[in-house]
Amino acid sequence: MLIKFFGNKAVAVRKPAWITCFVRAKRTRQFQVLRGDLICRSLLAESCGFKNAYTVGCLSFEEENIPDHHKTAIMDRFEKHVFAGLEKDQYNITWVEHTDKSRLELNFYIPNVELTSQKRLQPYYDKADRPLIENFKQVINHEYGLSDPRSPDKQQTLITRADLPTEKRSALKEIDAGISALVQKGLIRNRDDVIEALKQSGFEIARVTPKNLSIKTEGQNLRLKGAFYEQDFKFSADVLRECQARQRDYDGESETRYRTARERLESATGRRQQGI
Repeated sequence: MLIKFFGNKAVAVRKPAWITCFVRAKRTRQFQVLRGDLICRSLLAESCGFKNAYTVGCLSFEEENIPDHHKTAIMDRFEKHVFAGLEKDQYNITWVEHTDKSRLELNFYIPNVELTSQKRLQPYYDKADRPLIENFKQVINHEYGLSDPRSPDKQQTLITRADLPTEKRSALKEIDAGISALVQKGLIRNRDDVIEALKQSGFEIARVTPKNLSIKTEGQNLRLKGAFYEQDFKFSADVLRECQARQRDYDGESETRYRTARERLESATGRRQQGI
């Protein structure tokens, strides 16, 4: 499962979310409102007069479907963490299921208004809330046995710059796993291919040396070290074995990643409840 928030600019220029959803439903017939009232929520959001009237996104699954009671539990838990510190009568959210892409999507639509005060409510700030969402995703994927999009054998492309974890060590691991996946699939054969893959994923190369690469980030540049990033790197049977070993290491660290993500999620949710 991946979690996506659609940018405010993209939401602002398109039709209201409920119109988009119903047009899509009419076309596909694979549409179901699981929770809430899409039209009423849209009218509520648009009546408040805020510049960005609503927050829209989705939980995107590789699976074609999952049991209904799992959907309910995952939606409940998403609301618990995203709206931590709020009571149920203080926010509105509508959930819409789509299955028209041979996979499950749970789309959410949130009017950006706190209902008891009618003041603006912003449920998601990317820079501040991305760690909470990333850890929620890891916890849910582990507990429900869902496909892990960060697993080297699942990755079709590198993690993009926009999705890069804020913590340096985690960011380096994510990039390295993506490069390893592309190498294993035969899509990267040498360091020039590595550099091109990084650029295609939105990264800016800060420095190139015979032994490593550095990419620019908002903070300190990230230095990528290891065989893939050296000047003389070329695909070989030894490299393939190294990629396979990385997959085994990733699988072996599953429980550790889960415990860490769960602790970080609870910590972030606790701070949210306290208004920190």
